[in-house]
Amino acid sequence: MAYSESEFNEAVEKLNRVNAKDLLSNLDSKEESLVFVGRPTCPYCRKFLPKLIEIIESDDLEFAYLDSTATAESVAIQEFREQAQVATVPALVRIGGEKRLENLGVDSSDSIESIREKIAQ
Repeated sequence: MAYSESEFNEAVEKLNRVNAKDLLSNLDSKEESLVFVGRPTCPYCRKFLPKLIEIIESDDLEFAYLDSTATAESVAIQEFREQAQVATVPALVRIGGEKRLENLGVDSSDSIESIREKIAQ
């Protein structure tokens, strides 16, 4: 089941909204964070988010959300996407910790179990 744009916007309220500048400044943090990169107008993001929400709720995880829609922050978003090797959305990115910056390589067609495994690695 894919979300509509309004359902997507409602669901991402369960995540901590962040901006790209803050993410870039937290790369050297010892604390690891997980970030969902997407946008409400992306049909693949709307297909992916219900799976992520199910994982977040069942596994009691916290995720940040970076809206990749072009905004006044576009330069910082582009820089973050380049550093994290995020060519397309949806994307899950691990920042901070030992790996510093890692694209988990998810796809909207991934199963919940596959997404869960990528998060756990």
